[in-house]
Amino acid sequence: MNQEHLKLKEGFRTYLKLKEFKDRGIADKLRFAGYLFSYIEENGLELSCLRRQDAESYREHLATLVDGEGKPRYRAESINGMISGLRLMFKYLMREGIAKANPFLEVERMKQSARLPKSMLSIEEMGKLLENIEVKDQEDLKFKTAVEVLYATGCRISELEGLCLKDIDFSRGIITIRDDKDRKDRLCALTEYAERLLKIYLTPAKGDKPFRHGKDRGLNKFMNIRLKRLCRKLELPIITCHGIRHSAATHLLKKGADLREVQEYLGHRLIKNTEVYTHLAHEDLKKVIEELHPRERRE
Repeated sequence: MNQEHLKLKEGFRTYLKLKEFKDRGIADKLRFAGYLFSYIEENGLELSCLRRQDAESYREHLATLVDGEGKPRYRAESINGMISGLRLMFKYLMREGIAKANPFLEVERMKQSARLPKSMLSIEEMGKLLENIEVKDQEDLKFKTAVEVLYATGCRISELEGLCLKDIDFSRGIITIRDDKDRKDRLCALTEYAERLLKIYLTPAKGDKPFRHGKDRGLNKFMNIRLKRLCRKLELPIITCHGIRHSAATHLLKKGADLREVQEYLGHRLIKNTEVYTHLAHEDLKKVIEELHPRERRE
C-alpha cells in the first residue's frame, strides 16, 4: 500500500474515533479501506476520481473471490458490510476535500439469504444444561456464572469479557453491555439466579474486569471447550457461547416477547438481524402442528 493511502487510513482512523466507534468496528472499517486501496493500486485507478461504475465493479470483484477450496471468500452480508464501511470512508474523504462524490452511496446491497443459527438448545435442553453445571473450584464457578449471565442478558462473549465492575448495578439488578463493535451500548436486566451467582463470583474481588481470561487463552475458548464437554456428557446438541445468545433470543420470542424488545435486548442496529429468530419460532410451531393437530394426523 502506498504512502498516500496509509496516510488516508490514519486520518480515517482518527475520524472514526471522534465519531466514537468502538475498537473492533474501527479495525473492520480500516481493513475494508485497505482492501479497496489494494484493488485501486492493482487496477491503476484514482481514489479521488472513483465513479459509481467503479464501485459496482469492486462489489462484483468481491463476490467473485474464492478461497483455497473454490468456495466464495465472502458471504453477501460480509460484502454489504464492506460497502457500508466504504460509504462512511467516502463521507470522510468528501469532508476533507479529497473526493468530490461518494461512489458507494447508490451501490445496491447484495441479496442476503436468511441463515438460521445452527448452535441452539430448546428451553428444556437449556434447563438441563444449567441445572447440571457442577461447581468444585473457582474455574467451575466462573464457567457457571458466565453461562447464566450470557443466557440472562443475551450478550456476546466478547462483551462479557469486557464487562467492568462499574457496569454492574446490583441495586437495580442490571448490567451495562458495552457494544464492542458499533456504538449501541445497552442495559440488560439480570435474572435473579444470574444476579445471585454474580455476587458470589465477585467475592473475593476479581479486579476491574472480572471475566477477563488471559492473553493466550481467551474467555471464548475457555467457555466453548467446557460447553462442548458438558453437552456431550449430558447427550445434548453441542452449543457455543454464541449459541446461548441465539437460544436466549428464540426462547424470549417463544414466550411472547415483542420483536422490537428482542432487538433492543440483543443490541441489533437493524431489526432484520433480529427477524431471523422469528423463523425459528415459526418452525417450532409448524412442527407442533404437524405432530399434534387432529387434521395433520396420519394413519
